[in-house]
Amino acid sequence: MDKNDAIPDNIERKLDHPHPAPSPEALRCPTLERIWLTVDETVRYLGLPSRRALYQAVRRGQLPIHRMGRRLRFRRAELDEALSDR
Repeated sequence: MDKNDAIPDNIERKLDHPHPAPSPEALRCPTLERIWLTVDETVRYLGLPSRRALYQAVRRGQLPIHRMGRRLRFRRAELDEALSDR
């Protein structure tokens, strides 16, 4: 058996005995806080009435923001620090 034959055999064995996918609950670890928050998560975390209120605070420079492509992300620690300075 040469090296090229071993690759399909390994794939077939994995397909015959797949590992179960972790449940959503297993993916969430209660002891670890999420570092990066999405816009909606940030709105809930800060208790703001709407996404619009968050965008206004960002425009005014009241909240630190990071852009990942076109998406906005917020670091929880930076939000806490910005709020404690007020």
